Amino acid sequence: MNKKSIIELPELKHVNSLINGAEKLLQCWRSLNVSEKHDFVQNYGRIASLLEVPLRKTAIKALLHFWDPAYKCFSFDEVDMVPTIEE
Repeated sequence: MNKKSIIELPELKHVNSLINGAEKLLQCWRSLNVSEKHDFVQNYGRIASLLEVPLRKTAIKALLHFWDPAYKCFSFDEVDMVPTIEE
């Protein structure tokens, strides 16, 4: 017997997005030489690569519907997921 789950979404909220200084950070990263980039990666990992990931506003808005601010995680039905910097 198949049971269907009913997921109730919270009411829609208006979301404004703004990335402060991302373009300046990207310019700084691109201005580094290969040795400087290598040293940065050795010390901090590949976090600078996130600067080159395009922002998809529709995906962010969709994820906001599943964000639980009380637990600071995403809740999908009965599964909770916590984002990490690698993700």
